[in-house]
Amino acid sequence: MLPAVLDANVLFPMVLRDTLLRAAAADCFRIHWSSRILDEVTRNLIDEYGMGKAKASTLRRLMEKAFPDANVEGWEEFEPKMRNHPKDRHVAAVAASIGASVIVTSNVRDFTDLPVGIIAITPDQFLTELLMPGRPN
Repeated sequence: MLPAVLDANVLFPMVLRDTLLRAAAADCFRIHWSSRILDEVTRNLIDEYGMGKAKASTLRRLMEKAFPDANVEGWEEFEPKMRNHPKDRHVAAVAASIGASVIVTSNVRDFTDLPVGIIAITPDQFLTELLMPGRPN
């Protein structure tokens, strides 16, 4: 099963988050994130989307409970070696630390110069490939 790291920005919008989580629950891919990614999700849901702190924390706990193997640890040693945009190097480090070949992000421009074997794609591209493999994007 394809391991994919989800950037925080694809976990903010409710419909997109729900679609990606349902695809992972259906074993279409193996979902991964880090505590730092989920911290960013929680912070932005509160600050940018107006979600209450308790609701955002509950959402995070439910995601962690639903996907107990999703959290990646030990990625920090990879971060200094990443060459993409500094604010997103931690996401690339998560992917590199587990050998994931895909980062799903709405901000692909910050994911240039990734390690060999890792690509960054938009959620639309990712979901299209999951649902219709081989179809040109």
